[in-house]
Amino acid sequence: MEIQTLTPNFPIHTHPYRSKGVHLSDILDFIEITALGKKPFHENADNQLWAEIGFLWETVMKERVLGMHGTCSDSYVDGELSMDGIVGSPDMMDIFNDTIWEFKCTWKSCKKHPVSENQRWLWQVKSYCHMAGYNKALICALYINGSYSPLRPIYEQTLFTFTDQELAGHWSMILTNAKSGGFLL
Repeated sequence: MEIQTLTPNFPIHTHPYRSKGVHLSDILDFIEITALGKKPFHENADNQLWAEIGFLWETVMKERVLGMHGTCSDSYVDGELSMDGIVGSPDMMDIFNDTIWEFKCTWKSCKKHPVSENQRWLWQVKSYCHMAGYNKALICALYINGSYSPLRPIYEQTLFTFTDQELAGHWSMILTNAKSGGFLL
C-alpha cells in the first residue's frame, strides 16, 4: 500500500452572479482598515480554507431553508442588488416577508462577539436592506466553538428591524467611504 499526503488546493470561491465593479465588500474592507485599524485580509491557503468553510455553511443553509419550505421556496431568492454604482450579493432574500438573510460561520466566541455587536455584519445587512428596500435582516450565525465553555457549536438566529432613517444614514456613510476610498467618483 502506498500512502501519499497531498496539499489541499481549494479553488477560489466566487459568487456565480457576482458582477464586475464596485462591490460592497470592497468598501467594507476599506472602512475596517481605515476606520477600525484592522489588518487587510490576505489570500493564502489558511485563509482560503476558513473562507471555504463559510461558503459551505452558506450553501448548506440555503439548501436547508429551501428544502424546509417546499412549495414556498420560490419566495427565497439569491442574486445581486445594485444601487448608486455599488453591487451587493446577499445570501438570500425572502421576497414574501421582505427580509434579507445572511449566513455566517465564525470561530469567535458567541459571548465575546455576539451577532448584534459585529459591526461588519451589521453594515453588510443594513446595506442590503437599503438596496432591496427592506427593513428586516436575519443573520443565521454558526459559532463553531460556541462560547468556548463548553467547547461546542452554537447556532443563533438574530432578526434585526431597521428604521428607514437608520438605513438612509447608514447608506450615506457607505457612499462617503466609497468616495473617499476612490471606489466612486
